[in-house]
Amino acid sequence: MSRGLGSVPGLEQALAAQELLFWTFDVRSGVLGLSRRHLPPDPLDPALRAQFVGLFSTADQGTLTRSIMACLRTSSPLDLDLELHYPSGTAHWIQIGGALDPDAPAGQPRLYGMARNVTAHKREQLELAKREAQLQAVLAQDVLGIVLRDLSGQVLLHNPHALRTTPELLAEAPELGSAVGEVLRQLEREVLGTRRAHSSELSLERAGRTARVALTLSPYWQDGDLRGTVTFIQDVTRRRSLELLSTQYARQLEERVVERTLELHRLSDHLRYAAEYDDLTGLLNRGAFLREVQATLDLLSPLPTPEMPDAESDGDVFVLALIDLDRFKWINDRLGQARGDALLTQVAQRLRLTLGSGQLLARLGGDEFAALLRVPSAAQVQGRLDQLQSTLALPFLVGDRDVQISAGLGVVVVEGQQDAGHLLREAGIALTGAKSGRGGSNVVFRPWMREQHLLRLRLRDDLRHAAARGELTVHYQPVLNLGTGATESVEALVRWQHPVHGLIGPGEFISIAEEHGLITDLDLWVLREACRFTRPLIRGGQLRRLSVNFSPLHFDHAGLTEQIEHVLDEEGFPAAALTVEITEGLFMRDHRLADTVLRELLGRGMQVAADDFGTGYSALSYMQNLPLSALKIDRSFVIGTRFPAIVHSIVDMAHTLNVQVVAEGVETEQQLGALRQMRCDYGQGYLFSRPLTPEHLIGWLAAHRAE
Repeated sequence: MSRGLGSVPGLEQALAAQELLFWTFDVRSGVLGLSRRHLPPDPLDPALRAQFVGLFSTADQGTLTRSIMACLRTSSPLDLDLELHYPSGTAHWIQIGGALDPDAPAGQPRLYGMARNVTAHKREQLELAKREAQLQAVLAQDVLGIVLRDLSGQVLLHNPHALRTTPELLAEAPELGSAVGEVLRQLEREVLGTRRAHSSELSLERAGRTARVALTLSPYWQDGDLRGTVTFIQDVTRRRSLELLSTQYARQLEERVVERTLELHRLSDHLRYAAEYDDLTGLLNRGAFLREVQATLDLLSPLPTPEMPDAESDGDVFVLALIDLDRFKWINDRLGQARGDALLTQVAQRLRLTLGSGQLLARLGGDEFAALLRVPSAAQVQGRLDQLQSTLALPFLVGDRDVQISAGLGVVVVEGQQDAGHLLREAGIALTGAKSGRGGSNVVFRPWMREQHLLRLRLRDDLRHAAARGELTVHYQPVLNLGTGATESVEALVRWQHPVHGLIGPGEFISIAEEHGLITDLDLWVLREACRFTRPLIRGGQLRRLSVNFSPLHFDHAGLTEQIEHVLDEEGFPAAALTVEITEGLFMRDHRLADTVLRELLGRGMQVAADDFGTGYSALSYMQNLPLSALKIDRSFVIGTRFPAIVHSIVDMAHTLNVQVVAEGVETEQQLGALRQMRCDYGQGYLFSRPLTPEHLIGWLAAHRAE
């Protein structure tokens, strides 16, 4: 061991120096000998031997043991490459060669041999094996086919994918004239001529389908010399299909984008149109009308003119007119929305023709229109308004029916530069006045109307709570039998004792109730109060009947008969003792509806009277087929100069139809005498009694009975 092999570092140094080591191994004793360049080697200490053996990995120790056993059994030579791992962290690959020692004593087998450092060679082998494995992995992949050819075209190498994809390319000389051969030769000429890669694609028939194959040929270099070509083959059928689909989808998407863009443009145009125009009639809408009116007003002189231009004044006059169709809701409900829309469209067309070009015209919503009229002179304003209303009064052909309407006009005369919204509100105030009168009226705004309008709004708010506050009372006007002089019934008349404005008659607040949807509750409240008060009088025989007025607006909605019945049931009032009074406007407005309503009420045991008969200028023939119980002749006919003739004809017609007649507004004995001669059935008026409070009515009945 004096020669430096008596330790692990010594062994490491000797092998690092590429020294050739000799060894012997006594199989029976397990003695290992090791030395440099001489035999026999010196035996190693057992502990050192164990250290040396421990430099091998466990796996290599097993390999060494198995090889020694094989050598002993078969006398085969020993040839192993094993790796030593030193404590210093380095490692050596050593080649161990050996055989059985023929000179060993009998029964004492011994091995001998040499060991040398082959680390560099082993690492080269491992690197080559690694590259070989990498090459095989590349060749085994299933994406690209690879074919290596020399300059003569001989195939040197190919992978399985190339064989599956294009077996034609693996032939030593692809058939001339074939697609594969032509493409391959063209590419080879380009690659060998330019010494750069070139690509192409070709179509191949595969099991009834066409496959698309991409070929790329690159120069194959070795040691700086061009030795041939490398062909890369890829089946691009799916890629080309996807590209085709992608192109088609892109084209479709582009078409859809264009189509969608056009749709958005159309929608934008529609939205712009909808922002300016009414969709049904094509007229300006409220917002656009106000903007156009304001633009016109801003061009006018700021100096105000009189509230109503003088007829002698010269120059153009601007008039803002608000137009509201009368009874349109009834037409829409009875004829249907489609015909109602058709009527509105015809109204718009007729207004356009009547007003002519250059005039602003709009539909503000529902059945409400507006126009800014430019009239040549103040003297022509009223004539232009009358022309508008006369035009609208002409019949409209809606479907297969002639429909006749009228319109109320609220008008404001422009006084220089003003706010368009303010003008429209003033026209609305004037329209309220027009609608409160007979249909087809026009009212020009006056400044005092503004305060009146505010007053009506305050009264509307007060009226909502008037009954709950005890401000409403019911007065009763006796109705006398003109033949016997007996008081047979009373008419219930509501009165409003306002805490600020004092006693307000029904002529003032009934229109407010109708305009703002309060009339139903008001009429039913009157009915309830009247039933409660007169029920004991009827049971006691002091009265036979009670008459209560109901607004025609009730009949725009179903259910009035049921509501009346409900009140009668709650108050225990006999239906046969109630007369429902309805103004003749209902009968003129819708003859069929009137007939239905009257028969419903009569079917429940009540009687029905046509109130204010004659004020609607109705034809007496309209009344012939209506199941009325009575007619109430309006006071204007009773006190008029043509009183005898008109009243006499009404009485005769009514009696012919078996309908009783009540004359309203009887004020003189002369009138009473004439009515009795005409055989008028009943009368009421100041000649007999004013409307009385409940307390005064009881006293009046007692006094009248005593007479």
